[in-house]
Amino acid sequence: MPEITSEQAQASASLLAQVLTSDSVPVVPVVAAKVLASSRDPDVNFERLEEMISADPALVAKLLRMANSAYFGSRSKVTSINESIVRMGLKVTRMMVLGFSLEADISRKVPESFPIERFWWHALTTAVGARLVTERVWPVKRDEAFSAGILQDIGMVALQCSIPELYAKVTEEQRKHPTASIEFVEQRILGFSHAKVGSELLKKWGIPEEVYGPVCYHHEPDGGRILGADQDTCRLAQVLGFCSKVSDVFYGRGRRTVGAAMISEAREQFNLTEDALNGILRKVAHDVRQTCEIFSLDPRQIPSYEEVRLKAAQELSNLATELGGHARVLEVRVEEHADEMRQLKAEAEDLKRLAATDELTQLPNRRDLLRSLVAEISRARRYAHPIGFLMIDIDHFKKVNDTYGHLAGDKVLAALSVFLKQQVRTTDVPARLGGEEFVVLLPETDMAGTLATAEKLRLGIAEVSKSWVPEVPGITVSVGVVHVPFDSPNLDGSLIIDEADKCLYQAKNSGRNCTRYVSV
Repeated sequence: MPEITSEQAQASASLLAQVLTSDSVPVVPVVAAKVLASSRDPDVNFERLEEMISADPALVAKLLRMANSAYFGSRSKVTSINESIVRMGLKVTRMMVLGFSLEADISRKVPESFPIERFWWHALTTAVGARLVTERVWPVKRDEAFSAGILQDIGMVALQCSIPELYAKVTEEQRKHPTASIEFVEQRILGFSHAKVGSELLKKWGIPEEVYGPVCYHHEPDGGRILGADQDTCRLAQVLGFCSKVSDVFYGRGRRTVGAAMISEAREQFNLTEDALNGILRKVAHDVRQTCEIFSLDPRQIPSYEEVRLKAAQELSNLATELGGHARVLEVRVEEHADEMRQLKAEAEDLKRLAATDELTQLPNRRDLLRSLVAEISRARRYAHPIGFLMIDIDHFKKVNDTYGHLAGDKVLAALSVFLKQQVRTTDVPARLGGEEFVVLLPETDMAGTLATAEKLRLGIAEVSKSWVPEVPGITVSVGVVHVPFDSPNLDGSLIIDEADKCLYQAKNSGRNCTRYVSV
């Protein structure tokens, strides 16, 4: 993903604020708002909640049907809202009230082109899958998993309602590049993803952080970990991301098959065997059928897991037959379309590069830096290696832009990136953090080597930058340096970035064009 400029960041922030405050975004009805507000009280009175919910007969009917569904596994029938709250739990009831209340408003506000049924299918299947997975690996969080799953993509609805023409560009771009994820395309065009919008909406509606936090990071749990999200948030985000794939097994674009990659992910992330995963998938289909009619969905539209497996096996069999009977024809077709295949391969490589590279400087961007930092921290823990980390900021860069123009400023940024790549080792990772801030990750580097590199870069930039751009007389930089010894307990990405930023701030306050460091 190309790193955005400060102007683009401001535009994205303004657009996000526009979305969140738009009158077109679904709003929480009065009854649901009262229930959400009251249920946050640790001494909540269930009779008072029942009184509030009873003001909406349609909501009462849906909650009772949900509580009496086989999904909650009780033979006795509940006849009151109070009993249904006890059976489903306050957390699930709260999210069901929100979901059922929003259902009608969403249907009224989304464009006709928005696949509303598919949205609810995906939401319900993801929520059920998340609850089943957490029941196996983290039982105390099953209600939070279900709650986060049911509205994890509400941000997509908000974007469709508030900026339909702009969001149409997102869907069109994804159609052109079907291998690109929706959140990648959203970040590229809007500057933020539907996960961010959904998280902010749920927060605005008073939903607890234990639900809106995982929603924010469900497409990128590792990014949440680096940005300081707590362990529970990242783990629940991981569950949501995996269960989105579970949903795609039954009802997704290019319906997903349960292949080696998915089985491996279930084993590595949740210690689930293939048999356990198959058991969960069977129960997902069963439980969704028990509850989907409450969301006005036809249970006949979701196949059983056996039907999914049978269809996949049949498709593989048909493919094998076709390959066996028409091998030569396929070879000819491959030869005829060799150029097209090369073009598609090149396009895939371009997308991969775009996802990791800053467009202006061609350095790794913030997203790719975070991945590199996570990987290096893992290596440092395993092999007891130290890490060096430099945060570099151009002094008075705004003055460069204001005096000589943004084009000259961009040339300075590009020249600085070339200099960094030339001056560091092949094992080091220079990257653009954003705006005029750069970083250099120094694997297996002691304190002396880290400081020496920082000073070499600082002094070198002050000297050679005079010849970079004719109209710009040269620049200086301030450097924040963090060194993490091999035996440090502070091998944490967010801490490293935060400490480097503090050192950079000290350098700026010390007159700029200097280095400040800390060992953690």
